[in-house]
Amino acid sequence: MGDSLGDTLIPPIPLAGVSSETLRSGVCHASPVIKLAWLRNRVPVIDHAVSVLGTKPVVKAAVRWSTVKEPIRFNAAELFGPRGRVQVRRIRDGRVVLRHRTRDIDIFDEIFVGNLGYEPPPAVALQFRDSPPRRVLDLGGNIGLFGVYALARWPGATVTSVEPDTDNLPLLTRCVALNDAAARWTIIAACAATEPGVVAFSGGRFADSAIALAGEAVTDQVVAVDALALLSEADFAKIDIEGSEWALLGDQRFAASAPTVLVMEWHQRGCPTGDPREAAVDLLRRAGYEVEGEPTPAGQTYGTLWAWRPAQPSPAPPQNT
Repeated sequence: MGDSLGDTLIPPIPLAGVSSETLRSGVCHASPVIKLAWLRNRVPVIDHAVSVLGTKPVVKAAVRWSTVKEPIRFNAAELFGPRGRVQVRRIRDGRVVLRHRTRDIDIFDEIFVGNLGYEPPPAVALQFRDSPPRRVLDLGGNIGLFGVYALARWPGATVTSVEPDTDNLPLLTRCVALNDAAARWTIIAACAATEPGVVAFSGGRFADSAIALAGEAVTDQVVAVDALALLSEADFAKIDIEGSEWALLGDQRFAASAPTVLVMEWHQRGCPTGDPREAAVDLLRRAGYEVEGEPTPAGQTYGTLWAWRPAQPSPAPPQNT
């Protein structure tokens, strides 16, 4: 059965000729290349996809196989469905609301599929093992994908998602309800900034919506909240705010307000220097963080960094004299 968002019916995608044996097959445990070869021989629509679209997007679809509960329906929607169709999908970690064939799927793949973009580096994983995050702040909540990940990864945590885009907010709100997470997941319908107020916003761009820079189209005037105050109340933060991170990193309160651990996406957009990755690393180190992130290919305009403050050793017990 389809699910619904408001009054909009979200129908399943029919897959004529795909048997229940195929859906239950152990192929879901195979490598992407084996999956693709197996499916091309048994599912005509997959063979057609490779012929029309090429191997790369179909292999990408195969990598999602163990993440989503109905992988054939999911990937058929992604390969052949209309752009922007809203679907509720069941995954390992809960339920998500997606607009197929849009940037939503890029973010979905980044968080849940393949290299798992929010998998903590070893030093952070060790800190989280000993002291799991309790208060997670999600600056740039988008449609709730990171929130679903965080609640499943750290069952004792609460999440606060800050999201201003009026196209994303209904999906984010629906995501909280679908996961029965209202007691643990709070939404702030606002833009992350360095002070409260109202800002010019360029919205309707899926995950790329942001505070409008000079010369950019303004679609809305949105409420802004003081993100530094929110950071001071969190012990782990994810920051992905499409260039607005530079104002936060450059604020004199950042070092004192920022949590013990954060993961952030830096952007060339709005960067005050010519090398955004190096600028982000420098600002984080000045704030007392150790920093780790994958090397960025030349010309890439964004990337992810993890930053953490080393755990302080426990004081030695007093010596008996």
